[in-house]
Amino acid sequence: MLFNVNLIEFATGTVAGKYHPGTDGTLNITLPELLGAGPGGLGGEYGKGWNFTKAVQTNVKANAPMAIGTIAGVTLTNGILKRLGVYKTMNKVVRVVPDVGRMVKF
Repeated sequence: MLFNVNLIEFATGTVAGKYHPGTDGTLNITLPELLGAGPGGLGGEYGKGWNFTKAVQTNVKANAPMAIGTIAGVTLTNGILKRLGVYKTMNKVVRVVPDVGRMVKF
């Protein structure tokens, strides 16, 4: 992800099994840091004495190409699957299987 952590780590603030929002000394940015939770305060403390802005800039430079590529790839794949009629076919298949039709819809 964009802030050097996965979605669950971003939301919970737990990175590598430890909860230290704002004081881990790394360039990981989590939601609790952004909300000011923990002893690091709003934005937290980052490695090499960097501030929040520098940490965001470094993460964007490192992770933006992959994030943009992922978004573009998912959008393109979704368009292709719609044109091929895969969603309609999957809906028909799901409706045939008992109980699955109530849980999943494409």
